[in-house]
Amino acid sequence: MGTPSPDIAATSAPIGLGPHAETAVAAMATAGLAIVVTAVPLAAQVISPAVGLPLAMAVAIGLALRLPHFVPAVVLFAIMFQNLIVSLLSPAITDLDAFNFIRGYAFLTTVMVWLVLVGGFLLAPDRHGPLVRRLVGRGIWLLLVIGGFAAVGLAKNGAAAIIYTRNIVTPILLLHITLLVSDRQRLGTGPMFVLYAGILFACGWFEMVAHEEWLTLISGYMYWALNTSSLFGTGYWEQILAQTGFVYRDLDDFFRINLFNTPVFAGISVLRLHGPNIHAVSFGYALAFMALYLLAAGRPVMAMLALPLLILASAKGAFVVVILVVLGWGATRLLGPRPALMVMLAVVTAYAVAMFVSGLATGDYHIIGLIGGLKGFAANPIGHAIGSGGNLTGSVSVEEWNKAQEMGSFEGAVESAVGVLLYQMGAAGLIVLVYYLEVARQAWRRYARSGLLHQGLAAFGTLVVVVNGLFQEEALFSPLALGLMLAFAGLVLGSAERVETREARSTRP
Repeated sequence: MGTPSPDIAATSAPIGLGPHAETAVAAMATAGLAIVVTAVPLAAQVISPAVGLPLAMAVAIGLALRLPHFVPAVVLFAIMFQNLIVSLLSPAITDLDAFNFIRGYAFLTTVMVWLVLVGGFLLAPDRHGPLVRRLVGRGIWLLLVIGGFAAVGLAKNGAAAIIYTRNIVTPILLLHITLLVSDRQRLGTGPMFVLYAGILFACGWFEMVAHEEWLTLISGYMYWALNTSSLFGTGYWEQILAQTGFVYRDLDDFFRINLFNTPVFAGISVLRLHGPNIHAVSFGYALAFMALYLLAAGRPVMAMLALPLLILASAKGAFVVVILVVLGWGATRLLGPRPALMVMLAVVTAYAVAMFVSGLATGDYHIIGLIGGLKGFAANPIGHAIGSGGNLTGSVSVEEWNKAQEMGSFEGAVESAVGVLLYQMGAAGLIVLVYYLEVARQAWRRYARSGLLHQGLAAFGTLVVVVNGLFQEEALFSPLALGLMLAFAGLVLGSAERVETREARSTRP
């Protein structure tokens, strides 16, 4: 399948901490910088909001201007581990508004870094390769379109419009950041990913074997008291009691679910893991990505450490990503690139149809929400504006869910990222999805030529996560689902583009 150049191998071939101590020291120093950049503004916010916000902005701008080499490591650390730091600080957080505000700092860092890097790109686009220019240029236009829908949504439902705008744009911002940095310089991000995977796995295993001690250590009980306060304020548990007879006693009742949160495994209950980012589905996607990265890097033993954590996080979509990416790798090895791609497209189509048919038969909330989004899109193809519809526009009562199950549809869009996108942005939502799939296509084209597994991960992983967006809001809207996958795709494509551009220049007469 071709021999990769050493430069592409720095980010796309099997790499890790390596035998040299300086490599490990460099990785730990990078992680140390990421911790400082992430934690110091959060701590300052707790002490004084007047200090925290400008400090976060200044640190992000300084990082992008002076140390762009470290930007991917810092931004990815923030989206993976910021909530752990917030949890440690939660005893000093006074109310729900302050709690929600401080959790937006990772997004603020991402936006400020993006503004600096894209500003440099617009001033000198010719410094970048043609693929990077196309993806970033089209992405900027797409962000302007999203901004237009967000502006309309702000007038209708301000808080929800802000949340959904952040969720929609974050994967695009992460893609642009990693594209622009990796296209300009060799990053050697392998040690960073291995170290972050080790931290992620260690936190998960600690939570798995010592659940109460984990929550005590990270001040998790206070974090969850803030995080679930809205459920108590709206009488959610009283509704559950009236409908099902279930009595909420403590936090473990909130964590305990059927395996993979599906009636298929009724009777097999697990205490769901939430990981250092303190969100089970996001944790599952982070585990899936890290396991696949490590498999591609030739570290199967370390990758296997993610398996029990994936099971107990019980995120079905994340598990499907692992299975189908491995299938794509294997099919490419056995059949060749193009037949394997056809197989993958057939498999993801069959998967989507099977999920839809079985979910429709059982009244699954995700399918009901998808149908609601599609109906809303058909009724108004222009879109209802960002912030209209979706899980985050307000709590859905038990009565509303029961009525939706009886009708087989929801009035609006919930539980399905694709349904929400189409409901909120109309036909423009399709442009967003096409943009994601174009990134997957570009990664696949390079994988077809090189056979590098990390390029295959970027291609097949992005494809499967987008398909999962039919059935999950988190698939497209969680930074650790599509966001992490597109950030990695940016590293892969930027690195490949840099090498291709360099080789083309060297062959000129």
